[in-house]
Formats: sequence, C-alpha cells, structure tokens
Amino acid sequence: MHRLLLVIALMLACSKDEPAPAPAPVPGPVAADPISTTDANSTVVADSGADAGPARPLQAWMKTNMTPAMNAKDFDLLGANLDTIMTFAPKEPGYGNWVSIAKDGKNAAKSADLGAVRAACRGCHEQYKSKYKTELRARPIPP
Repeated sequence: MHRLLLVIALMLACSKDEPAPAPAPVPGPVAADPISTTDANSTVVADSGADAGPARPLQAWMKTNMTPAMNAKDFDLLGANLDTIMTFAPKEPGYGNWVSIAKDGKNAAKSADLGAVRAACRGCHEQYKSKYKTELRARPIPP
C-alpha cells in the first residue's frame, strides 16, 4: 500500500504539462585557421563560410580564390591571386606592409615554395586580420 501511494505521488509530481529540460549544448569542432599550419604538405581547411558573404567581401574572396589554389598547390594561380591581393591594399593608415607581404608570397609561389607562401599569408593575417576586421570588414574589394 505504501508503495502504491509512493508511485501515485511520484506520478503526480511529474506532470506532462511541464516542458522537458533543454539538453546541454554540445560543443562543436573549432574551425581551423587555414594559414596556421606549418606543414607544407597539408591541406588548407576552410570553415563553412557561413559568416562570409556580402558583408565580408575580402573573406568571401579569400575562401573562393585562395583556399582552392592553396589546396591544389596551384602555384601559378597562387601567384596571380597574390597579384590581385596587392590591389586590395587599403589606403587607410596602418596597412603599409600589405603589398610587400603579398609580393613575398608571389615570389614564393614563383619558386613553388608552399611553406613560404603560407608564411607570407600567415604574416599578413597576423599583422592585419584583426585590424582589418575591426576597421574595414564590410569594405568592398576593388574590381
């Protein structure tokens, strides 16, 4: 009899009208920085691109042009892309090494030195990525 009362009490305490507790969030994988690797034979890993688009034109251009060229180790295309990147150099103060870094990358591409191309990209990202995102993220890239 006591068990029956206990079961009834537990059933009344667990009303179906109460919402189920929300499941705990499961952390997803952390997107890799495509240029952070030092392994010249590794593949560039691009994130989903969900945050790239019209509001981030340079990021969208990089994902569309540089990532495939880097993955394919297409040194001619890397060199051409780095020529184009030179034209993207902001005129605003604080971006004085943009062109010279891109030239270093282009020269590395001419030498088919993927490690040096990555080093140039990494150097530019380390020097300008945060500043660019803060100041110029929505800036249209030149045609």
